[in-house]
Amino acid sequence: MKRDSMKCPKCGAEMNCHAEKPVDPLSAKEAAAAAQGALVEEIHLCPRCGFTESRRLIA
Repeated sequence: MKRDSMKCPKCGAEMNCHAEKPVDPLSAKEAAAAAQGALVEEIHLCPRCGFTESRRLIA
């Protein structure tokens, strides 16, 4: 699935997605959204400064 790229909040470079992991919902809002698809957490790494960031998405 093609997702929007993620910019590093530290230096502004485009981050690389290194992992996608299915996760359990942490809130009622996430649980309701996850009913439409799998809830996935992406792990991103900045190639310029090495900063790591994650985000949760409905796949």
